[in-house]
Amino acid sequence: MEEIELTERLQRVLKGNLEAVKYCLDMIWISHLWDDLIDKDKTRTDNEINDAFRICLVETPSNPFFQKHSGFLIPLMQTTLLQYEAANKIEQGKESNKEAAFWLRNGVLNIVGACISIVGGMAWYREVAADFYLFLWEDYQSLFKTFKEEFPDG
Repeated sequence: MEEIELTERLQRVLKGNLEAVKYCLDMIWISHLWDDLIDKDKTRTDNEINDAFRICLVETPSNPFFQKHSGFLIPLMQTTLLQYEAANKIEQGKESNKEAAFWLRNGVLNIVGACISIVGGMAWYREVAADFYLFLWEDYQSLFKTFKEEFPDG
């Protein structure tokens, strides 16, 4: 999936709320960078690492969407972090557990789903969320195969 297409989809499901779009894109980008730093399957530059810290420490806390909804979003962010740490342990186990780890590692999508409901309410979430998730997972088999290839026994 291309970043431009993801941005366009987020703009739609987040009803053009550019602060919410930026927050979601930042969370997705950071989750990918963090994953790369942990599993070391992709080299990240010093600038990318510096950008991640800037986003976490300056841009996210100063984002008006995040500020307004931080009481709701911070616990979701914490849960996402905990899921990611658990996934890193689970994925080192037996092959049959890899798919559970894959899903846990993608917990950042729960944050996006929450943002959809924040900007549009439950009626809007029910209208757009399923299609948005299907867009993200339209190539599920390929995404899961790529994930499994990160492991020596993959």
